[in-house]
Amino acid sequence: MALWIDVNDIKEIIPINPAHPHGVEFNSYIEAAQFEDLKPLLGEDLYNEMLRDITATSAGGGTYPNLLNEYNYSWKSKNYTNPGANKVLAFFAAARYRYVGQDTDTALGYQGLEGQNMRKSDEQRNRNMYTHLRKSAEAYWVEVERYLNRVAGKSAAYTLWVCSDPQIDQGEEAIIINTVTVR
Repeated sequence: MALWIDVNDIKEIIPINPAHPHGVEFNSYIEAAQFEDLKPLLGEDLYNEMLRDITATSAGGGTYPNLLNEYNYSWKSKNYTNPGANKVLAFFAAARYRYVGQDTDTALGYQGLEGQNMRKSDEQRNRNMYTHLRKSAEAYWVEVERYLNRVAGKSAAYTLWVCSDPQIDQGEEAIIINTVTVR
């Protein structure tokens, strides 16, 4: 599966111990967040189309850079910002990492490295941080969803999105102001 973000996107959200081995383990958090958290939000059809599109374009983005990355647009004469699905994905992946990723599973339970010593992981603190990061992801998703609802009828790229807001007037034109690249 093509991953839409990497560990650097997560580092922008939470501090990561530089001694922590990144690579494959982080990719598993990203893949799980992308498949289990983001796919249900986007819907299976749009998600699979975006995955095919990103896989086909080595630079990523292809048809969907305005959905994946931060993007400014105008709707009903007001300016809005879509934070981008990649930001939502980064928060979901950061939550997964924060919950157990910085700890090691030992015979004594999850242990965290503190200096050169192992310490018992503070499960309540990890759970609170996980919940906080997921709430942030959900808040950013609300803005991405609004963007999709507003432009779905105007762009051939978003025909697979099912508008979830009956209040949206599909006849209103969404106007692009500019694209802001996150990376």
